[in-house]
Amino acid sequence: MDGDAEKRPQFGARYLTESADVFKHNAWDDVEWTEEQINEAKAKIEANATEKLSEERRLALEKDASGNWDKFYGIHANRFFKDRNWLFTELPELKDEDRKVVFEVGCGVGNTVFPILQRSLNPDLRVFCCDFSSQAVDLVRENAEFDSKRCVPFVCDATKAEDWTNAPLEDNSVDVALLIFALSAMEPEGMKTAVKNIARVLKPGGIVFFRDYGQFDMAQLRFKSGKCIDDDFYVRGDGTRCFFFTEDYVRRLFCDYAGLEEEQLKSDRRLQVNRGKQVKMYRVWIQAKYTKGHRCCFDCWPPFPPPPHCPPFGCRCCCCPLFLPKDCLALLAFCAGAEDDEEADVGPMAASSGLYSLRNGVSEKRRQKSPTL
Repeated sequence: MDGDAEKRPQFGARYLTESADVFKHNAWDDVEWTEEQINEAKAKIEANATEKLSEERRLALEKDASGNWDKFYGIHANRFFKDRNWLFTELPELKDEDRKVVFEVGCGVGNTVFPILQRSLNPDLRVFCCDFSSQAVDLVRENAEFDSKRCVPFVCDATKAEDWTNAPLEDNSVDVALLIFALSAMEPEGMKTAVKNIARVLKPGGIVFFRDYGQFDMAQLRFKSGKCIDDDFYVRGDGTRCFFFTEDYVRRLFCDYAGLEEEQLKSDRRLQVNRGKQVKMYRVWIQAKYTKGHRCCFDCWPPFPPPPHCPPFGCRCCCCPLFLPKDCLALLAFCAGAEDDEEADVGPMAASSGLYSLRNGVSEKRRQKSPTL
């Protein structure tokens, strides 16, 4: 990567301490809202939510979702969104040359993809990217920077399980997955399908980076009555949709449903100003990082089968055959085995690392956690 990204500080670096200074800069980070502002925002949202779209209209928007984005990109092409060069500051893991496979869901016209390809010094890097707009994917391929050896764009509606069956990605193959202002365009139930499949293709130890609209963002408060599909979910004038997240919603989606581990979850409350017009604009975005576990922590006995409350891929600490390498599986089998099973094969890695000696301690923890065993 080049050094340009290093010059940009992470969000949360400029604070407004004196109200008289508000127009000295274009933006201020971590701005505290007054109770009056919060109450006004809640009142606007509640007023707009009293009139929700009919189920027929909602289903029509879902059916036409990809078509509406095709129309959007047909009009704006690659002129609407800016390149996300800030990403390299917020996600320094992209500089790790051991992370060779990047996957972006909701890539649009490549405003994330091409900065990554341009800045990366890793010749083995491959970027997979998908969008449910075929128009957007075509624009990625038509970009002068497109290199088919390093970039694999494809059309995929991430909310549809059947679309994932044709995705050119294997399970446990992705080092970094990106969801940047992508989930907000999806119907809430479809978000679950998207994150479940992202977790499936993510490598153990892999990272999901999420950034999207937060509840009370200026864009939400600007919606007029008659645009509300459901709570925090709206339709724009062009038929595209937008969801506004809370931290709790994001945590439940990625942790409770997809079984990922939380590394970062933060509301980026930013005050942007137009110094020429003396206008204040309050923005709220949610930023988060999640990882796919790859170690057995022996804290959720018995691990087989996962209890009903566990995410689709097993318990969150990954005591599950979908996550564990052979040596960990062998160790689990040994620790869970009969007391006189001295010949259990714990595998060369487990034996050489001293994990063999954990048997008694784990067996005791197992008995404490599950008295019936």
